[in-house]
Amino acid sequence: MDFVYPKRLEPGDTIAFVAPSEPVVRAEIEDSKKYLESLGYKVKYGKHLFGSLGEYTSGTVENRASDLNSAFLDDDVRVIFMSKGGYTADQVLDKIDYSLLRQNPKIFVGYSDATILQMAFLAKAALVVFHGPNRISAEETDKYTQENLWRVLKGEDTAMVKPVSHWRSLKKGRARGLLVGGNLDTICSVLGTAYDPFPKLSDPLIFFWEEYDHEQGVIIRNLYQLKNAGIFSRCSGMVVGKLTKCQEKELTDTPDIDAALLEMTKEYDFPILWGVDFGHDVPKMTIPIGVEGWINTARMEFGFEKAVK
Repeated sequence: MDFVYPKRLEPGDTIAFVAPSEPVVRAEIEDSKKYLESLGYKVKYGKHLFGSLGEYTSGTVENRASDLNSAFLDDDVRVIFMSKGGYTADQVLDKIDYSLLRQNPKIFVGYSDATILQMAFLAKAALVVFHGPNRISAEETDKYTQENLWRVLKGEDTAMVKPVSHWRSLKKGRARGLLVGGNLDTICSVLGTAYDPFPKLSDPLIFFWEEYDHEQGVIIRNLYQLKNAGIFSRCSGMVVGKLTKCQEKELTDTPDIDAALLEMTKEYDFPILWGVDFGHDVPKMTIPIGVEGWINTARMEFGFEKAVK
């Protein structure tokens, strides 16, 4: 795949907010704007940013797709932030102008439902994208989240990301490969569709994933879907982030997720880092998708190449 890299973030650049999924809260967006302006950046809102259809989605499919396309077309915009997650970003996939994205590459940052867009951008435009904060704001300005975000987007030294919480080696080893991943359930929803990037990616892969508010049985099912789709056989390594609110509530004797993952990967020799600082919690790192990364479980190391030009 011939990847395209967005330009690095520079002082005074313009950052755009779009809402392709759930409705946003105006006060939260205003807080983010104030925070970013305090750092010297300019902020633009998508034309339909504050639209909503109840609590379900932030507006019509056409309006949400229009804001995305417009942000990529806008020469002033350098970074596009997903404003909020949810479950409806998949509705805009066939309305996005992927040739426009490829001709006007921007830094696109987000997590949760942003993963569906990131997988599509990778599959259809070969655009390097970024698993990181939605709507960076005062809520996510802890030193670790902030330093990792701006370092990656500015193209500063990204050779290594240090732990801030307890990482552990689920399976020992070292690996290098193409970084691809995001929210587990969202990735599974795109498999086998026209927006699935995996058939176009070159091996080996370092697959990273996190999850939020799913029971253990659902997570284990999704992991087996990836295995059955042949993704595990293409991996040189795996990085598991935070599993937030993911306790089993109904089924007795459901195995722990780490134990189930060890069982389903016993035929593979790739290393697995567990509990790494990304996902729905803060502090969180920003991880590029579409660049080479590496892990070393003996040293608790996770690093990747620069993802901007």
